Amino acid sequence: MNADDRVSYRQAVWSSFQHKAKSQREMSSAEFILTDRWLGFDAETQLYSKPAIPLPVVLRGIHDFEGIPRRLEACEQSVEKARDYWFKAMGGL
Repeated sequence: MNADDRVSYRQAVWSSFQHKAKSQREMSSAEFILTDRWLGFDAETQLYSKPAIPLPVVLRGIHDFEGIPRRLEACEQSVEKARDYWFKAMGGL
């Protein structure tokens, strides 16, 4: 995934979150780091070397969050649940 793809991924995640949260604020540093993890960023090597969670899976997790999230981190558990479901559906790649 190149830099432009990562920007588009983050923009789609943030747009979906803002819609769900009914908020138009700026992304915090912690939320940026969370999207980096979803993109496969390895903090130890400082490289995007891990598999990214597919964008539709992240968006499903945000959509499935119950209630109105105040921070993107609130959606993390539902994104992980969507990722696990996707992983099983794909035969446990």
